[in-house]
Amino acid sequence: MQSSPLFERNLESLRVCRPQLFEELQSKIEDYRGRSIDGSPFQADEGAENEAQRILSSVDLKNSHLLLIFGTGLGHLPKRFLSQRPFDNDAVLIIEKNRDIFMRALHCFDWSAEISDPSIVFAIGRNADEAIDDLRRFFLSHITVSKYFKILATPSAIQSDPDYYMTIAKATMECRNYSYLHAGQSVEDSIQIFESSMAHILSGPLNETRLSRISEQAALAKQSIKKWHGEGLKILKKIKSWRKTFADQEKSGSPLNMEVLNSALDEILNVKASAANHDKIFSEVAIAILYPTHSIFERVLNQMPSTYATEYELKMDFLLQHEAYFEMWDLYLPRIIRALDQADNLSPAYIQTHGSFELPLRS
Repeated sequence: MQSSPLFERNLESLRVCRPQLFEELQSKIEDYRGRSIDGSPFQADEGAENEAQRILSSVDLKNSHLLLIFGTGLGHLPKRFLSQRPFDNDAVLIIEKNRDIFMRALHCFDWSAEISDPSIVFAIGRNADEAIDDLRRFFLSHITVSKYFKILATPSAIQSDPDYYMTIAKATMECRNYSYLHAGQSVEDSIQIFESSMAHILSGPLNETRLSRISEQAALAKQSIKKWHGEGLKILKKIKSWRKTFADQEKSGSPLNMEVLNSALDEILNVKASAANHDKIFSEVAIAILYPTHSIFERVLNQMPSTYATEYELKMDFLLQHEAYFEMWDLYLPRIIRALDQADNLSPAYIQTHGSFELPLRS
């Protein structure tokens, strides 16, 4: 029997936009391909729609800058929220323990827009510890000055797995507070300060004699950041692949060879150290802006050795923790590059009219 076009469209969005999640769901995808969509298990219903609206109407969503959704159900609650998403909502984390439920949700609604939206994070079929790791990465990536977050819960999910969602709920404040207190000013704050500094400089009086130096600074900074963004993406892809390999090895009862693990670690640390420690321009521009999260990440790594029973477990987690680090690079480095474009793209006509300006970088 042929799968529904809606289900296949959602799967294609997953394959293109969320390849790791698509890979993790492969066995379930094959189970559900070709299933009949007739009958209540795969159909949206008016009662669930009304329940979703009732929940949203009863919750104050003001200042829901970060939103956690516990359970997808068939999709009614998350889809209803996202259809009327508040303008001040920055990011959403959707946690669903049951992969079968998520598969059914993909039969009921078109999720392609949500799947392609980088501000929406999916944690599907994760155990409680993995989900809390996802939660910690979510807060570290998106924590804002306001610190506000809200939780929406799909009733059927809470009824089915109360202990699972209660465990995650208890961890939310600790994860949020740890991110905020240790990171202090957020990366988002640093980015906005840099962007506003560029805009402020452009609006002020300028002179041509400094144009050459400023243009060179901007061009060199962009070149360095583009280079390391590319290298970071390569490493991020490898870490996602290694995560799957490690999981498969553990399931088979034969842990990964330490030599292979050490080689992978060396590759990661070489990229990070070469960029952050040895590339002066990248350090003084990108790392300076990313410092709130960069510093807390390094602090967490430094505290890890005392919490592991074996060297193998330590190195394994040490390696996998870097997935969140390079995801941060991928999230913010393109924005720094766009801000630098303002300096690098000044035309002679603009210079004649406004003069030159000094890039807000350390010399």
